[in-house]
Amino acid sequence: MSVPELRRWLLPFDTRAPGLARARVTACLGPDGPDDAVLVVSELVGNAIRHAHPPLVLGIGIDADAVRIEVTASHRPDEPIPQRREASDAAGGSGLRIVDACAPDWDWMLDGARLAVRARVPRG
Repeated sequence: MSVPELRRWLLPFDTRAPGLARARVTACLGPDGPDDAVLVVSELVGNAIRHAHPPLVLGIGIDADAVRIEVTASHRPDEPIPQRREASDAAGGSGLRIVDACAPDWDWMLDGARLAVRARVPRG
């Protein structure tokens, strides 16, 4: 299976970003796209606004089986790296549990100061 090429957009680093990211996913997928992709992009962009620094970049790639979402921002050394959390965790992480439920194939990559969180959301 080939990995879809990502189209990328610079997002504002403020509270408008999750809504703009949702609109971008919807525009790319059309009205019949998976709702899970919209939810995942909203969570990942919201987490970047809370835990990272600009610039904030959204990447979207689409193939027949899945939507690939990548959110990249500058990692703040005082913030933790994203990780899977068990349902019993009491403190935080509910957004990543949502991402895990919608896109079990997600990961992250730290390249210097740039942190990319990537998720593959199944279509259909």
